[in-house]
Amino acid sequence: MADFELIVLGCSTWGDGALQDDFVEFYNAMSKEYFEGKKTAVFGPGDSESYPDFFCEAVVMIEKKLRECNAEVVAESLKIDGDIEPALGEAQSWGLGIAKAF
Repeated sequence: MADFELIVLGCSTWGDGALQDDFVEFYNAMSKEYFEGKKTAVFGPGDSESYPDFFCEAVVMIEKKLRECNAEVVAESLKIDGDIEPALGEAQSWGLGIAKAF
């Protein structure tokens, strides 16, 4: 991470607000050592219909952890509801916004 000025993280939310299994180890290792002073952004899909109380909770958790690591979150997190493909235009606009903020 030391070589990067901008870090964009993505993770889907599973069940009642859990990180996807293959992201947990990375999440647990997140620290100021890697993220302090870095520009960051977060995105992820969730399911607001089936899990309204936990919609995109993984995104919320990651953004909170980045702030605890003194990272700068440069854009509002992108929370995708349901299938990703219909949100590709929104994701592209979001990515362009991050590029401009950088």
